[in-house]
Amino acid sequence: MQQQPLDILVRLVIGDERVSVLVADHNRWTRLSVAAALDGAGLSVTEASNGVSAMRTALELAPHIVIIGPELPEIGAVELAEGLRSDPRTRHIAIVGLHNEVDADAALELPCNPIDLLAAVADALETRRHVLAAAPIRSVMASPRGTWPLVEGTSSRSTSRTRNAGRSGKVRLRSGIDTL
Repeated sequence: MQQQPLDILVRLVIGDERVSVLVADHNRWTRLSVAAALDGAGLSVTEASNGVSAMRTALELAPHIVIIGPELPEIGAVELAEGLRSDPRTRHIAIVGLHNEVDADAALELPCNPIDLLAAVADALETRRHVLAAAPIRSVMASPRGTWPLVEGTSSRSTSRTRNAGRSGKVRLRSGIDTL
């Protein structure tokens, strides 16, 4: 079986994992045509008809790409993109904006052909990979409720005083989290 050019490009960007895509648009025909083109190219496609279900699905499935249409009820396209970027669980997701409505990794004007759609998907994956590689690594503190970023400007080095302080009782860190 001969590999398609997009399949080769996606393997360079993602690896051997099957690429998953979330298509979020209120317009049913746009959503179905985009999903059909991506499914035909061998990508795993999930659909959402509004912003709330798109955010919920993105948090649950953590797709590689979210394609955001301009017409989303409940949570708009701009708010959805900002929510995906601000949440540490979804900030790795590449975003393709339809009709250039959102700050995205790639933009696509409709109507388009499947080749343009696949090129926008590949472009968004590559752009997101470069953005994440260039981003500084932030320090975090693990807790039973998840991870919390440390306050900017705090040192990651510990001294015997800070290590021993936790043994003697509760200490409030500058991040506002109580520890034992």
